[in-house]
Amino acid sequence: MNDKEYMKKALALAEKAGALGEVPIGAVIVWDGEIVYETLDVATGYAQLERNKQKVLDFITSRGVAEEQIVFKFVNVYKQS
Repeated sequence: MNDKEYMKKALALAEKAGALGEVPIGAVIVWDGEIVYETLDVATGYAQLERNKQKVLDFITSRGVAEEQIVFKFVNVYKQS
């Protein structure tokens, strides 16, 4: 998969959330080219990411990646009616 496909997946989750009457937000976490977590529940998804961000940083840096090379990307697309 590539970045466009990951974004399509996140947008599909957002559409699903909107159809369920929730805030239309979807998120995916990609690790080494693979989706390892996805959510359409922004509160749970964001809280889980924040709670685990240090663990993720520790894991990646333990593999020899410099912390300056690690980027957490957040994208928020909210269509107002």
